[in-house]
Amino acid sequence: MERLRGIVWTWYLRALGARVGKNLRMRGSLDILVRDEASLRQVTIGDNVSFGGKTYLRLRRNGRIVIGDAVVTGTEVWFVAAKEATLQVGRNTKIGSYNIFNGGHGISIGDYCLIAAFVYLNSSDHRHDGPELIQDLGHTGAPIEIGKDVWLGGQVVVTQGVKIGMGAVIGAGAVVTGDIPPYKVAVGVPARVIKDRTESAREESLL
Repeated sequence: MERLRGIVWTWYLRALGARVGKNLRMRGSLDILVRDEASLRQVTIGDNVSFGGKTYLRLRRNGRIVIGDAVVTGTEVWFVAAKEATLQVGRNTKIGSYNIFNGGHGISIGDYCLIAAFVYLNSSDHRHDGPELIQDLGHTGAPIEIGKDVWLGGQVVVTQGVKIGMGAVIGAGAVVTGDIPPYKVAVGVPARVIKDRTESAREESLL
């Protein structure tokens, strides 16, 4: 059934201009909203991608969504892109359920990442620097960059402008408001580095 759904959705997306690779698998449906001069021509889905349940694609103002080869997701995952920014997920990345990737100012996720459930990547925020209604003040933001082989634990929040280096590990429930260097383990609110990832490997080898 997953394969059949994938064939149907591949045909539909391609008919509307999206670039979709071979062997798309779908356990659920796509919920698509395109507005403000965006189009599905700005969506690219690689080969052997598997969406594990209902998946949301949101594009406006020429945002782009690029999902690499062999990406696997859970259910209720949101991909949001706007303002000519790109939300890009690298190949062989595994994404848990109930995640929101708000790429209003750009998000880049490297290859071979692990992203647990209930993770929120937020590259855009509402402005609140004036007396007007917050809804009327527009947005501010900066790109989020997540390197290759990064592991984000459950319920992690990453805020605008953050860079997480290759091989880093972010503990469950952390709120990442500043850059994390490569191969570091960070936890807490706000997230802080507690050790090197190589130290974790050495500790486990002694158990």
